[in-house]
Amino acid sequence: MKKVVEEVGPEKVAQIVTNNATPMKAPGRTSMEEFPNLYSTLCAAHCPDIILEDFAKLNCVGGVLKTTRMISN
Repeated sequence: MKKVVEEVGPEKVAQIVTNNATPMKAPGRTSMEEFPNLYSTLCAAHCPDIILEDFAKLNCVGGVLKTTRMISN
């Protein structure tokens, strides 16, 4: 992340949005320490996506989710 922020220019980057995976949390915090004007936030859509993946594994729900994904795509 640091390389990209420096390439773009720290004054042009306001926020970094990452998924909620544990390996992504530390670099976000480090980026905020190195660049005081930068905010790092976790993706709000990632948690529901993970929950839906778990629900999709249930037989009673999997078919419905598969159909809704086809419709939305």
